[in-house]
Amino acid sequence: MIGKTNLFDFSGFDYKKDNFEASYYVTDPYLRESNTVHYNVERIKNYTKLTTADSYQFEAHNAAPDIKELVGRKGDWGISVYSYNSPWVLTASSSNMVRSTEDGGEAIVLDGDVVFVDPKDESNIKNMNIGSDGDPAVIDEQTASSTTTKNVSGAWSDENGVLLDLNGALVGGSYSGTINWNLTNSI
Repeated sequence: MIGKTNLFDFSGFDYKKDNFEASYYVTDPYLRESNTVHYNVERIKNYTKLTTADSYQFEAHNAAPDIKELVGRKGDWGISVYSYNSPWVLTASSSNMVRSTEDGGEAIVLDGDVVFVDPKDESNIKNMNIGSDGDPAVIDEQTASSTTTKNVSGAWSDENGVLLDLNGALVGGSYSGTINWNLTNSI
């Protein structure tokens, strides 16, 4: 089939049932029929899908002994949620940021945390590090059962969203960690 079609255009598609069987074939202009294809159809009532970039980075920063500031994101993190007839909640937690040594010595943990600064209330800063304050940070949510795609990270400014909160003296180098995203399609 070429182009888009609506499933309701097919005979045998019973949108009132959650599960049903359907069989289809096509004909050409000479009325020759293809093989018949049989389907077991399960209608999806609601659905959510999270999309993110393959990797994320924070801006580069110079090490300083008395540092205490938030470091911004680098690039587009590409976090979006597609929902079909579903409310949802997106939460996240983070591991420590760690720098491995080249000579096989002990890893160095960054004196800082990945945090979430709420775009609606920038005084609401939630620590995302695992075990830091018990619960993952609520990043965004949709309370209505609607069908939409929401660009979550596109709504963040340089002063809010997921940021890196540096606490003190730093050892220079590249640090890495993991952010765990959890999308729940209910409220």
